[in-house]
Amino acid sequence: MTTAQRLRDIRKKNGLNQKQVAQLIGVSPGAVCHWEKGDREISNWVIKAYSAAFKVPETYFTDTDNYVFAERIQVMDLTSQEQRLLQYFRLLDEKTKERYLQEISKNENAVSDSDTD
Repeated sequence: MTTAQRLRDIRKKNGLNQKQVAQLIGVSPGAVCHWEKGDREISNWVIKAYSAAFKVPETYFTDTDNYVFAERIQVMDLTSQEQRLLQYFRLLDEKTKERYLQEISKNENAVSDSDTD
C-alpha cells in the first residue's frame, strides 16, 4: 500500500470525508484530494499532521511494506509509545514473543507481590 493509499485508508476507516480531514489538519480539501490520488508530493509535515490527527505512528504512512499494525487497529486510546511497542511485538517470531511475555509476567508478579507487603 502506498503512502497516498494509507492517507485515504485511515480517513475512510475513521468515517471522515476529505473536507473534514482538511479542516482537522488545516489545509484545503483539494490538497487532501491530491495527496490521496498521489498527484502531489506528500511532505513530512503532512505525515506528522495525519499521525497526530489519527493517533497513529508516522511509520504507518512511511513504512508501507512492513506495516501490519494499523491495518487492524483503528484509532484507539493508545499512546504513540504503546502503538510502537505493539507494532514491534507483532513483527517478532512466536518464540521471541513468548519469551517477552514470560518476562513481562515475571515483572508483573514482582510488582503485585510488593503491593501486598
